[in-house]
Amino acid sequence: MHALWAIKKMNLQHLVPDLKGLFEMDFSWWEDYYTPGLEILPIDLRQTIGKRLNENLEVMNDHNKLAEVNLF
Repeated sequence: MHALWAIKKMNLQHLVPDLKGLFEMDFSWWEDYYTPGLEILPIDLRQTIGKRLNENLEVMNDHNKLAEVNLF
């Protein structure tokens, strides 16, 4: 998923024409963070990482986009 997002973000889709259909997907949600993901971090790291995420990224409000990803 990250590779697809990066290729689209850098406008390099022409380098992988066989993946053309995948680039029609909206990857904007990839630049937000999934707050429930903090729960899998060790407790001693959650606050620090959560603070940095809040400083640098937006919260992913629509979790459906993440849950609906299907690359197969």
